[in-house]
Amino acid sequence: MRLEIFKNYQQVHIWTGILSGLLLFICFVAGALTMFKTPLNQWALQADNRLPTIEYAAYDELIQQVLEKHPEAAAEMTVYLPGAMPQQAPVTWLIEDPQTHAVEYWQATLDADDKLVSEKVAISAIGDFLDHLHRTAGIPGGDDHDAVGIFVMGVVSMLYFVAIVSG
Repeated sequence: MRLEIFKNYQQVHIWTGILSGLLLFICFVAGALTMFKTPLNQWALQADNRLPTIEYAAYDELIQQVLEKHPEAAAEMTVYLPGAMPQQAPVTWLIEDPQTHAVEYWQATLDADDKLVSEKVAISAIGDFLDHLHRTAGIPGGDDHDAVGIFVMGVVSMLYFVAIVSG
């Protein structure tokens, strides 16, 4: 009788470890990629969203016009020089809604007449997808913080802990 209980316990331990380990692996890999959420979103921007570069001498004028027309840009503005401009425009900034934490991505440049051209850009959803996958392991159901996957992954994490400790 004792050997049978041990074999059953061993099977539960093995399968609990395997199944929970696979789900946790999905979360860990997606979590590692979530660290690059912003660069991935910007990398996935369409080529249509690119604004033209400007000369070095025009940067002071561009920054001044951006700050006059968009004072909220001062908190999160990034300036990209022409030689190292991997982004879509010479000046970019983010505006975060303090209540919903939703982020808007803006970019600006100067046109041929030195007038400000600024536009809100639709950011790719790849970063949000990876973040959702990290939190829920892709288990459907619910929205944001009440997602079924979050609760399931909490239980899976506890089961994995039991599998590790009991092993």
